[in-house]
Amino acid sequence: MNGLLAAMAVANPVITALLTIVVFLEKDKLRKRSEDIEAALKNGNASVVQTIEAQKQDFTNIADRLEALSKDSEKSAATFIGLSTALTESSAVSAKALGGVTEGLQAHATSVAALITDLSNKVSETSAAAIAELTKKTEETLKQVAEEVKRVENAQAEAAKSTTEAVAKLTEEVGQTSKSIKELQETLKSTVSL
Repeated sequence: MNGLLAAMAVANPVITALLTIVVFLEKDKLRKRSEDIEAALKNGNASVVQTIEAQKQDFTNIADRLEALSKDSEKSAATFIGLSTALTESSAVSAKALGGVTEGLQAHATSVAALITDLSNKVSETSAAAIAELTKKTEETLKQVAEEVKRVENAQAEAAKSTTEAVAKLTEEVGQTSKSIKELQETLKSTVSL
């Protein structure tokens, strides 16, 4: 039994030393694993911050585009108002000119009535030709006004189309941003679950 006690007395410090070495090695592994997890969390957080900054920049770009679109719409409206005003003024001038010509023709007809019949016939022919020419010019002016109105309508239709396209594109970009946010949320959830 003394031999067994002597063997145990020798084996006990050896086993204790082996257990101390194993505990020390495991402690180093645990510390390294903790450092790796901490580094992974820092990298994940940095990635999240970068993604959020990129999305912030995307939102800023969207806001800038919306502001530019608003300014373009405002300019288009101002142009349309200017064209409408010009057309209104042009119509007023044409009406005034036509009224002046009509009054002049009436005064001319009254004074011609007092002249000799021969002169009266010649003046009547001249007046008829002038009225025909004035009618022709008035028709040309009205055609030009109609063309200007068509141009204004076409410009307005193009502005509406470009606005619709810009809004559709913006909606698509917002959808893509939402998708990116959802993907980021999933990534965060999976990172947090680790």
